[in-house]
Amino acid sequence: MTDSPTPRSEPTALDALQQTLAAEHAVVHLFTALGGMTSASREPELAALLREQYQVHRGRREQLMVMVRTQGAQPVAAEPAYALPEASTADLVRAAGLEAEERCAQTYAAQVAATTAEARDWAVMTLAETASTLLRWGADATPFPGAPDLLA
Repeated sequence: MTDSPTPRSEPTALDALQQTLAAEHAVVHLFTALGGMTSASREPELAALLREQYQVHRGRREQLMVMVRTQGAQPVAAEPAYALPEASTADLVRAAGLEAEERCAQTYAAQVAATTAEARDWAVMTLAETASTLLRWGADATPFPGAPDLLA
Protein backbone atom coordinates (compact mmCIF):
# COMPACT_ATOMS: atom_id res chain seq x y z
CA MET A 1 0.00 0.00 0.00
CA THR A 2 1.35 3.37 -0.98
CA ASP A 3 0.93 6.42 1.15
CA SER A 4 -0.83 9.12 -0.77
CA PRO A 5 0.76 12.53 -0.48
CA THR A 6 -0.77 14.86 2.03
CA PRO A 7 -2.47 17.69 0.19
CA ARG A 8 -0.91 21.05 0.88
CA SER A 9 -3.31 23.40 2.50
CA GLU A 10 -3.54 27.01 1.52
CA PRO A 11 -1.87 29.38 3.96
CA THR A 12 -4.12 31.00 6.50
CA ALA A 13 -4.41 34.76 6.71
CA LEU A 14 -2.10 34.70 9.73
CA ASP A 15 0.41 32.51 7.86
CA ALA A 16 0.42 35.01 4.99
CA LEU A 17 0.96 37.93 7.36
CA GLN A 18 3.82 36.13 9.10
CA GLN A 19 5.46 35.18 5.78
CA THR A 20 5.19 38.76 4.59
CA LEU A 21 6.64 40.00 7.88
CA ALA A 22 9.56 37.56 7.52
CA ALA A 23 10.22 38.94 4.03
CA GLU A 24 10.18 42.49 5.37
CA HIS A 25 12.66 41.58 8.12
CA ALA A 26 15.00 40.26 5.44
CA VAL A 27 14.69 43.26 3.12
CA VAL A 28 15.24 45.75 5.96
CA HIS A 29 18.44 43.90 6.85
CA LEU A 30 19.51 43.75 3.21
CA PHE A 31 18.87 47.43 2.52
CA THR A 32 20.86 48.35 5.64
CA ALA A 33 23.82 46.38 4.30
CA LEU A 34 23.43 47.65 0.73
CA GLY A 35 23.34 51.21 2.02
CA GLY A 36 26.76 50.62 3.54
CA MET A 37 28.03 49.36 0.18
CA THR A 38 26.80 52.38 -1.76
CA SER A 39 28.62 55.64 -2.13
CA ALA A 40 26.25 58.59 -1.83
CA SER A 41 28.77 60.79 -3.62
CA ARG A 42 29.30 58.44 -6.60
CA GLU A 43 25.76 57.02 -6.82
CA PRO A 44 23.45 59.65 -5.28
CA GLU A 45 20.27 58.35 -6.96
CA LEU A 46 20.91 54.76 -5.89
CA ALA A 47 21.81 55.83 -2.34
CA ALA A 48 18.63 57.90 -2.14
CA LEU A 49 16.52 54.99 -3.43
CA LEU A 50 18.04 52.67 -0.82
CA ARG A 51 17.43 55.16 2.00
CA GLU A 52 13.86 55.74 0.87
CA GLN A 53 13.03 52.07 0.46
CA TYR A 54 14.68 51.20 3.75
CA GLN A 55 12.25 53.59 5.46
CA VAL A 56 9.29 52.24 3.45
CA HIS A 57 10.09 48.64 4.38
CA ARG A 58 10.64 49.50 8.05
CA GLY A 59 7.19 51.09 8.08
CA ARG A 60 5.64 48.06 6.40
CA ARG A 61 7.38 45.78 8.86
CA GLU A 62 5.94 47.75 11.78
CA GLN A 63 2.45 47.68 10.22
CA LEU A 64 2.67 43.92 9.74
CA MET A 65 3.69 43.44 13.36
CA VAL A 66 0.57 45.34 14.43
CA MET A 67 -1.59 43.27 12.07
CA VAL A 68 -0.19 40.00 13.46
CA ARG A 69 -0.72 41.14 17.05
CA THR A 70 -4.28 42.14 16.17
CA GLN A 71 -4.83 38.50 15.18
CA GLY A 72 -3.73 37.50 18.69
CA ALA A 73 -0.36 36.10 17.62
CA GLN A 74 3.26 36.90 18.32
CA PRO A 75 5.00 38.38 15.25
CA VAL A 76 7.69 36.18 13.74
CA ALA A 77 11.13 37.37 14.79
CA ALA A 78 13.86 38.41 12.42
CA GLU A 79 16.51 35.81 11.71
CA PRO A 80 19.79 36.24 13.59
CA ALA A 81 21.60 36.64 10.25
CA TYR A 82 20.84 36.77 6.55
CA ALA A 83 22.95 35.85 3.55
CA LEU A 84 24.12 38.99 1.82
CA PRO A 85 25.16 39.39 -1.79
CA GLU A 86 28.69 40.35 -2.60
CA ALA A 87 27.53 43.64 -4.02
CA SER A 88 30.61 45.64 -4.86
CA THR A 89 29.32 47.74 -7.75
CA ALA A 90 26.31 49.93 -8.25
CA ASP A 91 24.93 47.41 -10.77
CA LEU A 92 25.20 44.56 -8.26
CA VAL A 93 23.58 46.68 -5.54
CA ARG A 94 20.75 47.56 -7.93
CA ALA A 95 20.31 43.87 -8.88
CA ALA A 96 20.16 42.85 -5.20
CA GLY A 97 17.61 45.58 -4.46
CA LEU A 98 15.50 44.52 -7.43
CA GLU A 99 15.58 40.87 -6.38
CA ALA A 100 14.52 41.81 -2.83
CA GLU A 101 11.61 43.90 -4.11
CA GLU A 102 10.53 41.04 -6.38
CA ARG A 103 10.47 38.65 -3.39
CA CYS A 104 8.40 41.18 -1.45
CA ALA A 105 5.98 41.49 -4.36
CA GLN A 106 5.53 37.71 -4.29
CA THR A 107 4.74 37.70 -0.58
CA TYR A 108 2.30 40.59 -0.96
CA ALA A 109 0.57 38.80 -3.84
CA ALA A 110 0.28 35.71 -1.60
CA GLN A 111 -1.12 37.90 1.17
CA VAL A 112 -3.75 39.27 -1.22
CA ALA A 113 -4.77 35.70 -2.04
CA ALA A 114 -4.93 34.57 1.59
CA THR A 115 -6.48 37.50 3.40
CA THR A 116 -9.72 39.44 3.44
CA ALA A 117 -11.00 42.88 4.38
CA GLU A 118 -8.46 45.41 5.69
CA ALA A 119 -5.46 43.08 5.45
CA ARG A 120 -6.24 42.41 1.80
CA ASP A 121 -6.86 46.09 1.03
CA TRP A 122 -3.53 46.95 2.60
CA ALA A 123 -1.74 44.17 0.71
CA VAL A 124 -3.28 45.30 -2.62
CA MET A 125 -2.17 48.89 -2.00
CA THR A 126 1.30 47.74 -0.97
CA LEU A 127 1.60 45.45 -3.98
CA ALA A 128 0.71 48.37 -6.27
CA GLU A 129 3.36 50.53 -4.58
CA THR A 130 5.87 47.71 -4.92
CA ALA A 131 5.09 47.41 -8.64
CA SER A 132 6.02 51.08 -9.08
CA THR A 133 9.15 50.61 -6.99
CA LEU A 134 10.19 47.64 -9.13
CA LEU A 135 10.28 49.98 -12.12
CA ARG A 136 12.56 52.35 -10.21
CA TRP A 137 14.93 49.46 -9.54
CA GLY A 138 15.02 48.75 -13.27
CA ALA A 139 12.46 45.95 -13.69
CA ASP A 140 10.35 45.63 -16.80
CA ALA A 141 6.66 46.34 -16.40
CA THR A 142 4.61 43.15 -16.00
CA PRO A 143 0.84 42.63 -15.88
CA PHE A 144 0.86 40.78 -12.54
CA PRO A 145 3.85 41.78 -10.40
CA GLY A 146 4.49 39.19 -7.72
CA ALA A 147 2.27 36.61 -9.41
CA PRO A 148 3.89 35.53 -12.71
CA ASP A 149 1.93 32.26 -12.62
CA LEU A 150 -1.19 34.26 -13.52
CA LEU A 151 0.28 34.82 -16.99
CA ALA A 152 0.14 31.13 -17.85
